[in-house]
Amino acid sequence: MKSKKADVVTGAKRDKSTLSNYSKKRRILSIFYYSLIKVLFRLPIRDTQTGFKLFKSEALKDAISKTTIERFAFDLELVVILNKKGYKITECPIKIKPKGEHKRISLGDVFKVFFDTVLIFYRLYLRGQY
Repeated sequence: MKSKKADVVTGAKRDKSTLSNYSKKRRILSIFYYSLIKVLFRLPIRDTQTGFKLFKSEALKDAISKTTIERFAFDLELVVILNKKGYKITECPIKIKPKGEHKRISLGDVFKVFFDTVLIFYRLYLRGQY
């Protein structure tokens, strides 16, 4: 955070060995979702869904009250708001050593994430809500 003078740093699972424990279906869904996010929001980071995030307190306080999503895309909405407000967002590589089995992603979860992503797009570009 200090070296890049960033307001937000997110972890990025860039190491291929990190994803090797995921099923083929989950890897394909992740690649599709990352590509969709890149096209829709042009964010300076790739991995919006990792749980590893570091915020300057003033940035988080400024953005958190504007979030409305309470499910999987909460992370995306927060990062989109911070980006729109001009905070510097960067990422740093992380290596995760998975323990045990990963939670399965159901088809319903995929639709919820997609719906929430479209909702964030609508609020950002069509309503100017953020």
